[in-house]
Amino acid sequence: MTNKVVLPGLFVFLLCLVVYHDHVQRNRRKKFPPGPKGLPILGNIRDRPPKGKPEFSYWMERMKKFGPVSSITTLGQTIVFIHDRQAAYEILERTTKKSSGRPYLEFGDRLCGFNGFIATMQFDDDCKLQRRMIHQHLGTKSAVARFHDIMEEEVKIFMLRIWREPGRLIELFKGVTGAIILKVIYGYTVDQDQDDCLVQLIHVMMTNFLNVFVAMKWLVDIVPWIQYLPSRLPGMGFKKFARRCRQVNRAVADIPYSFARRQSKGPDGRPCYVSKLVEELGSEKRKAKKEADREEKAIKYSAGILFLGGADTTASSMASFTLAMTLYPDVQRRAQEEIDGVIGLDRIPRLDDRPNLPYVDAIVKEALRWMPVAPLGNVHRATEDIMYRDYVIPKGSFIIPSVWWLTHDPEAHRNPDAFDPERFITGDEPDPHLAVFGFGRRKCPGQYFADESLFLMISNLLSCFELSKAVDEKGREIEPPVQGTPGLICRPIPFPYRIKPRAGKEHLLRAIEAEKPLRKSDSSLVRDEIQPVLRT
Repeated sequence: MTNKVVLPGLFVFLLCLVVYHDHVQRNRRKKFPPGPKGLPILGNIRDRPPKGKPEFSYWMERMKKFGPVSSITTLGQTIVFIHDRQAAYEILERTTKKSSGRPYLEFGDRLCGFNGFIATMQFDDDCKLQRRMIHQHLGTKSAVARFHDIMEEEVKIFMLRIWREPGRLIELFKGVTGAIILKVIYGYTVDQDQDDCLVQLIHVMMTNFLNVFVAMKWLVDIVPWIQYLPSRLPGMGFKKFARRCRQVNRAVADIPYSFARRQSKGPDGRPCYVSKLVEELGSEKRKAKKEADREEKAIKYSAGILFLGGADTTASSMASFTLAMTLYPDVQRRAQEEIDGVIGLDRIPRLDDRPNLPYVDAIVKEALRWMPVAPLGNVHRATEDIMYRDYVIPKGSFIIPSVWWLTHDPEAHRNPDAFDPERFITGDEPDPHLAVFGFGRRKCPGQYFADESLFLMISNLLSCFELSKAVDEKGREIEPPVQGTPGLICRPIPFPYRIKPRAGKEHLLRAIEAEKPLRKSDSSLVRDEIQPVLRT
């Protein structure tokens, strides 16, 4: 029995050595981007951030001495880091046909079932179909404008919840971003009195995603054949977790999609992203079942990725904005003066007010730049060799744009660590949207929806509330830490703050309360399907 297990494993190991040796010999003739020297065979496998240190910070410090484009290797896999705006443009924009692949991770993509979402898909026909659907209904400013009334309604409810529960502000950001997205995508109204079961389900998927796609965390990504070993052996616990991920992913794709279809057929049909696509595709000429199934899957998974890609990132940007307002009261004061002068004191801002609020618009840009939610961007993969100056980025390389560096480059941004919206009004500094929403064919297809949501929440919050530093028991201000969390998504570490209604603005909140009473949620319509998944 022992030989039956050991001998195949030894054979695979020796085969890997042969393949690696051949790979090294072929690549020695190529000039790769510079980087730290690694170990034979293993490469830079030991070169990783210490526990608790944000990855973007570690790699900026580690690689900056090697120039704007640098590289490491790990078990034969080349990883290229970009720390320069022009280099990012040349590699990820000009040669986007060669740099729009995604890394394939056996565990996350196949075993856990995340390969149906465009965030991890290769740039193939299925990926293009999903992106085309999103672009058609949410990928332009005019498309997003069709949902402005829904977005504004949900943010009004958000204002009431802050008024009632000011100590839960950071937590409520996730609630309002989820409420906006679920209403627009599925026509679903969240439960405001307690944690909504659909929001809980999707947050489980998001937590799984952030856990699954951690570089070199899962041995099966490095040694894929161990997935075929018996589940009872030590170290096989990843199989149970993968089954759980697949179950959650299927539920996220299927349950809200079915809800949206049912609601669209009812007497009070709710127009939403899903219902519009179903209606359009249903009106076309009869198709083969295979093509119809492909399109239905594309609707399900494109809808799912809009929540996965939008809710947590937007909430993180709002947390960064809150931290900035406690640290820069003059910025907050100037924005409030602009709002009061343009909007007046008797209503809150709407999305059509944005052209008349340039300073608030600049705050949105600065919130994206100051603490970008994806500081290492989204990883690309070279599908062909890419020439950059005198270097070759070999086919199969992972390409990581250092978004944090691009938004904090002192040559492009004066005093980059300061929160200063004025830089986008009087200066000629680059717009952070060009970096934080991705590059080339992999740009975020929902960027306009995310940007409009940010403006609406920030402008309404500034209009009705005042943010400031917390104080201790002796009345002394507590200086909040300015530090981001490690991981794929960067948000401020927990910090103290104070929030209260602005003087003379409580009448606006009372007016919203009278106009928008608590609504009945849709959670009861999906709870029976979701609860078994949450319990497993």
